[in-house]
Amino acid sequence: YTKNIVSGLNNSAELIEMGLNQNNFEVLHRTWPVFKRSTKRITHFVQDMLSFSKPRKPYREQFHLPELLEEVVENYHDLFHRKKIDVTVDTASLSNSVYGEPVSLHRCILNLVSNAADAVSDSDGKIAIRAQDLDGRGVEITIDDNGPGIPPEIQARIFDPFFSTKGAKGTGLGLAITQKIIHEHDGELTLSQGPMGGASFCILLPSFQPK
Repeated sequence: YTKNIVSGLNNSAELIEMGLNQNNFEVLHRTWPVFKRSTKRITHFVQDMLSFSKPRKPYREQFHLPELLEEVVENYHDLFHRKKIDVTVDTASLSNSVYGEPVSLHRCILNLVSNAADAVSDSDGKIAIRAQDLDGRGVEITIDDNGPGIPPEIQARIFDPFFSTKGAKGTGLGLAITQKIIHEHDGELTLSQGPMGGASFCILLPSFQPK
């Protein structure tokens, strides 16, 4: 993955340098988006590496979980529209605010929803996001999809660092980092076959009260 990104960066840099030397704006306009895309990818990879390697304690605050879930869906609005994915969000049973680190939890759910969007088809894809209170014991967040699911032999490795089912398209750190963040919240992330036939990721966040 990194080798491909670095190669793309180097090639783009050489083309941009050639375009500048020759005042060739056609080359510059064609190459600049590729360079920006590669820069963004390597930035995300470095951030993933730092997030995974650095032990930390989340900064918890009270936040509104339904609003965070709606922000996640809004982030992928264009993708959902393009792939014609039907997305539902059910937070009707939530009664309390959640204590946690909203920025890192947003990243976790974003990762899981992104994986679900990759898994479903372009014609009848469905993703269901649900959050519910657990009778004072905490909050459960599930992300279900109607994709092909994840075979049992792969499920055993799905949270391993650098293990990816996306080939050259993935770093293999997304789910490992997601699990790490959930564990830092004293929670649990599990995978099973969901009611829609595809993968079902479940986040359990225990109750937490600030001291």
